[in-house]
Amino acid sequence: REREEEKIQYLDNINIQVDHLNEMVSDVMTLSKSERTEQGFDPERVDLITYCRDIVETFQINHYHTHDIQFDCPDKILIAEVDRKLLRRALTNLIGNAIKYSPEGGVVAFKLWRDGSVAFVQVIDSGIGIPEKDAQYLFNAFHRASNVNNLPGTGLGLAIAKQAVELHDGHINFVSVADRGTTFTIELPLVVELKREI
Repeated sequence: REREEEKIQYLDNINIQVDHLNEMVSDVMTLSKSERTEQGFDPERVDLITYCRDIVETFQINHYHTHDIQFDCPDKILIAEVDRKLLRRALTNLIGNAIKYSPEGGVVAFKLWRDGSVAFVQVIDSGIGIPEKDAQYLFNAFHRASNVNNLPGTGLGLAIAKQAVELHDGHINFVSVADRGTTFTIELPLVVELKREI
């Protein structure tokens, strides 16, 4: 019986490692498609409020028992040109990190608003924060902050988020206080100028 339980434990560990490797391969593939081409970057007009709310609601459904995930947008409609797939990857990485690094019962806030010709997105957590010594490397591929301990991750999520935002001619930055939380802010132009390679 003990041997049977050991086998099950080994298989569980193998499955976890396979999932981790699959995640890493997927992240590397996403990063490698970095050039803006007709195939790699495909923006379309969307209502950013509905688009973002759908993403947040998925997390609310999956994590309602551990985290309070809030959505806030003062605007009624916010039309922007975005690549649905790329931006979703960026936002899911930010929200996923906010949940992962926040304590159980913590609040994760997703804020969206418009200022002129720019949309702003903020993901605010109440988590472990980012040590000052890690801040300058945070968007580098494979870099993980020194205080993540054994929490799983590939170290590619923020590099992917930054790349996706920059493909939209946008900017991403953050402010963080150790043991208090982190706020990521994305600025996205509502209209994207496509730069095709000749």
